[in-house]
Amino acid sequence: MVEVLFEGRVCVDYHQFYLESGEAEGTFTEAFEGQENGLLGGGVPGALTVSVGTALGNVGLRVLLRDDEPAEPGLEWEDVVEVSFTPAGREVGVREPLGGPVVRFGLPAADYRVRLCARGIDDAWDGTVGEDEPLVDHYELTFWPAAPAADAVVRLTSRNEVAAHRARDPELAREDLAAAWEGDPPDDRLVADGLAEWFTRLDRPLAEALLAAGPLVQRQVAYWAAERGLRESGIVDLDVVAAGLWSLRADRPLPPPFTDPGWMYQVLDDHPENPRRVVRVQGHENDQGGAALFAVLQAIDPDPLDAAFSAISGLRGVVGDEGAGAVLAAARAALAQLVEELGPEPRPDSRASVPHEDVGVHFVEVGPDEGWFEPGTLLSPDDPAAQYLDPRPARQQIADLAAALPDLVPRLEAIEPGQQRDLAFELARNACQMSGLNQLHWVNDAFLAFGQTSSPEPWSTGAEGAWLMSHPRLGERTTLHDGVPVPAWPLALRAVKHAVGPDPGHALLLSLVAALQTAGDTRREDVLRFVEHRLSV
Repeated sequence: MVEVLFEGRVCVDYHQFYLESGEAEGTFTEAFEGQENGLLGGGVPGALTVSVGTALGNVGLRVLLRDDEPAEPGLEWEDVVEVSFTPAGREVGVREPLGGPVVRFGLPAADYRVRLCARGIDDAWDGTVGEDEPLVDHYELTFWPAAPAADAVVRLTSRNEVAAHRARDPELAREDLAAAWEGDPPDDRLVADGLAEWFTRLDRPLAEALLAAGPLVQRQVAYWAAERGLRESGIVDLDVVAAGLWSLRADRPLPPPFTDPGWMYQVLDDHPENPRRVVRVQGHENDQGGAALFAVLQAIDPDPLDAAFSAISGLRGVVGDEGAGAVLAAARAALAQLVEELGPEPRPDSRASVPHEDVGVHFVEVGPDEGWFEPGTLLSPDDPAAQYLDPRPARQQIADLAAALPDLVPRLEAIEPGQQRDLAFELARNACQMSGLNQLHWVNDAFLAFGQTSSPEPWSTGAEGAWLMSHPRLGERTTLHDGVPVPAWPLALRAVKHAVGPDPGHALLLSLVAALQTAGDTRREDVLRFVEHRLSV
């Protein structure tokens, strides 16, 4: 017997959606740990994570329940994988990443095998599909009783899934690496990550010479590239820059303001003698001074080889497109001179004993009700991002929210303070996901700081806006307000700030305001469905 439990459209985000039972919640990373396949994650007990081709929007889904193992899937299904699943409750819900369950269905208590059949992944890859647009990728999940067993890959034909599968298998990955380098792959250390491989493809002789030179020479090449960038940008003699360069050359920790990238860039912008030179990089104007300061930070990477690759690459950004080729020639000359001066035998990194810290997170554990972020505004009035924020007092924003959602706001005010705080945090996380800010580590540090005596930089100093203005904003995502696109990131930052306000009730309502503003015209209902879902569980 075959029972159709669900058939319809499911909204996905970040290439995924979930099936959840009991108190289990779907995640991406943990779901696929220890698995051979990367399409259906069963690593979280009681939950399944489905990875899809569409990045944002709708996919087709059919869920079936059978008494016995199904026959071999038809050839219309391009990719087929299987995992084991034991429900943690009597019901299973299909959940969208930013919403509540699309549907719930009963599943008798038992151990199950689940087969995922997929088609259209390559055609849909990284695209968007609106609610009224034709579906591109389709998925079928079939459950049947079976003893737990390891996950299995039954069939893979999609380019993206074949490539991902081979990358997870060390032996297959080595085969592909050899093929990609026409049978002559470089040393593993030159393809250990994206930067190393990119640099090696850019100039393999230079990359191999740097590797052979050893840690000391690699570090000195990184220093050379950083200093060259400071000179090319015309800022090397500025007082704060000169102090940083001296510390770099002396193998000492960098002094302020180099300890805080946002502050570092702000100091440079405010310096009366900053020449403010710009160059063209890939068709865009690039601030030479800012790029040169960043190359200094790259030069202190804990791995000296990565430091050399990063600092030379950063120097290319300082000199612009016209000077990029000359940078590699100059780097080869500098490397040869350093090898001659320091000797051909590899020697230890001169900076190995210098403590390396990412931008600071310093706090002490205390009780869960202490240590909220200091009160204050998210952005100063003269910050360029301030124009996108609602300037009205919080009480007025809450009053307008209550008028717009008269049935919802009283229910939110009635729940326990701990639940209000948790929901405020979830709304802020959703806002960060919608804006792309969840990919910045210091944004996530804000959530980790719950229950600490002080918040991490830049939140503790009110410099969040400056930090984000000086960091590459992933995707430059916008949100529509009355059809007009505006940047989403200031609104998401405000949601984070509100979520940790001193009053849990106000934190929840103001976080909801900011999350709705981040969602804009197109995703407002997704946020409201998510809130309704959290109130119902």
